[in-house]
Amino acid sequence: MNRIYFEPRVMTMASGTDHASAAVPVPGAAEALGHLAGSYELVVLGDAPEPVLDSLEVPVRAQRDMPTGPAHGSWLITDDPATCLTRPPGLKTILVGPRRPATNKPTQRCDVEARDLSAAVVEILTREAMS
Repeated sequence: MNRIYFEPRVMTMASGTDHASAAVPVPGAAEALGHLAGSYELVVLGDAPEPVLDSLEVPVRAQRDMPTGPAHGSWLITDDPATCLTRPPGLKTILVGPRRPATNKPTQRCDVEARDLSAAVVEILTREAMS
């Protein structure tokens, strides 16, 4: 089964006005991930808050690091463009966040850019349907 790897910042936000507050899932995260759970294994990289994973109500497991071997057919959803450069062969990437301004300087490239987690899920499902 192919996997979708997430960085925790893509699917969580602070619950209060200060950034030291406990993290909660972004609105719509459970519904968006639910669309992927039947076709993919969902994996959160790094230190994912356990209460957040439990509140999603979809099977999501935590893993410390990105795999080093080939990951054909799998995806990484990240908010850090530098992560796209260190991906294993065959892993497709989606950069989540505001659109980067146009520049003449070379930029780090991800395969797809999406405004948020829900848009990233739509991109994956669309590409899955088209293949």
